[in-house]
Amino acid sequence: MVVAGLIAVAAATPGCDWVQDRFRTCGHVTVEMRVDRQNRFEAHVAAHEEEFSAATLLQPGQSRRIALCLERGDRVRFRSEQFGAVNRVSTCVYSKNRIEAEFTTVRVVLYPDQLACENW
Repeated sequence: MVVAGLIAVAAATPGCDWVQDRFRTCGHVTVEMRVDRQNRFEAHVAAHEEEFSAATLLQPGQSRRIALCLERGDRVRFRSEQFGAVNRVSTCVYSKNRIEAEFTTVRVVLYPDQLACENW
């Protein structure tokens, strides 16, 4: 009982990400990022921790996939860049359970007027 209490306190303490990471029950989710065909120019589309690079550069109609470890309620920030400047930022909130995740493709799509989270 005392050990359980200490673990609960440690998990709730700020800066104890190590303990919290050990108790995560996330599932690996494939995220498709794409630039809509209506866009006239290429663009970088990247997740929060990715650097813009040749791997993140997409032509109109092109897509790429990454795998993220997500559980319900997780937030992931995505951003797009055109002509050397970040032009769109979106935060997607994951709402699927593990069973739904197996049958759903989550997407981040750069449209001419927005960076949209789809099927999250």
